[in-house]
Amino acid sequence: MWNAEPPTLPKIIRTDMIHLDFTPFELAENIPRGNSFGGENMTFTRVHHVSLVTGDMEEARHVMCDGFGLAIDEHRTPWNQGPTGGAESATTVEFPIGEMFYAVSKPESDDSVLGRFLASTNGRGGMYYISIASDDIIADMQRLASQGVTPKDDWDGMSPVFLDPDTCQGLLIQIRPEDHYYTHPHYRGNGVVTGMAHIGIASRSAEEARELWEGIFGLTEDKSK
Repeated sequence: MWNAEPPTLPKIIRTDMIHLDFTPFELAENIPRGNSFGGENMTFTRVHHVSLVTGDMEEARHVMCDGFGLAIDEHRTPWNQGPTGGAESATTVEFPIGEMFYAVSKPESDDSVLGRFLASTNGRGGMYYISIASDDIIADMQRLASQGVTPKDDWDGMSPVFLDPDTCQGLLIQIRPEDHYYTHPHYRGNGVVTGMAHIGIASRSAEEARELWEGIFGLTEDKSK
């Protein structure tokens, strides 16, 4: 099922900023969700984390800690721990913010996916993907598949999975089982920044953004703002 040929959608080449407010997952229980696209039965719970890529981890630490008042989760990602193993070798540090975290990665090879992404930004780096938690990842992946959204690579049916950007309007999105991530107060920083208000994502049009986030992912647009 997961190896089916995904539909080909146009790549995002030029974008305009579209601001759409969607009701947070945890506040949308009593609001009608989705529409005829079938997203109303999804069990997504929240944004789990946001992945950022940088070419200078020390500068990232300075901005996150000294600038925004966040702290490194030394329990999960000790500072100066070095590159993680695997094919995508990179140094990753987590900065908790509210009930989620930034996962900041520095590629250790220019000839890697993260290294090429960094190069594509002329070394500036930026947001690489967003991770969304699910209470029932198998059911959610089945519903996404029914809308033409497929995994980027082979999937074991249990682990976190990246969705094919060609089926998500060019965005790299990860779906992962809800793990009830909890940040120990020691790693919550100094309180200057207490949580994530929103995540800004570029889209070619408001209609296309609604099709993805409301129609397919089952979020509800907050039209009061």
